Amino acid sequence: MIQPVIASEYKGGFLVKVRWARLDDFDAVNQWIGSKEELKQWSGSGFKYPLSIKQWEDYLNEKDRHSFTAVWEDSPAGHISIGRIERCTTGRIGRVITSPEHRGKKIAGQMLRETITYAFDELDLKTVTLGVFPFNTPAIRLYEKTGFSLKEPGRTKEITGGDRWNTLEMILHKSEWKN
Repeated sequence: MIQPVIASEYKGGFLVKVRWARLDDFDAVNQWIGSKEELKQWSGSGFKYPLSIKQWEDYLNEKDRHSFTAVWEDSPAGHISIGRIERCTTGRIGRVITSPEHRGKKIAGQMLRETITYAFDELDLKTVTLGVFPFNTPAIRLYEKTGFSLKEPGRTKEITGGDRWNTLEMILHKSEWKN
């Protein structure tokens, strides 16, 4: 369950906290996004490049979105959100990113598990969905390992500026969640 701060420990002995995202996380998250394409991969059509503090503030204030930041040694190390929340039915995982120096350290997996637990236990949702680009194989492996399955085959979605990227839709039902 995500509260203001949750601490978890991994085999490697490092401690990561998952907490509510804040406005002062902007600088760190913005540094992780080096190009228009990286912003698209992270947010789809949710943000315009370059990411601005105003866009970040509006995003954090969305009524149907809960956003979280993973913190390692007092510095932001990852970000995730669940949005499009429909009371007692469904929510959508999005905006999953880890800092370049923390990739491969299981932070994304922890953020994902904590967010799913929050969605099912605190929001009482029945399903959680997400979209992922087919070329993002590390993310797909993580989502499958966490219990997500393909909901529908790839579809084409306009991202920004007329660009079209294929996406895979994935789903996890509360009855299949094994935390």
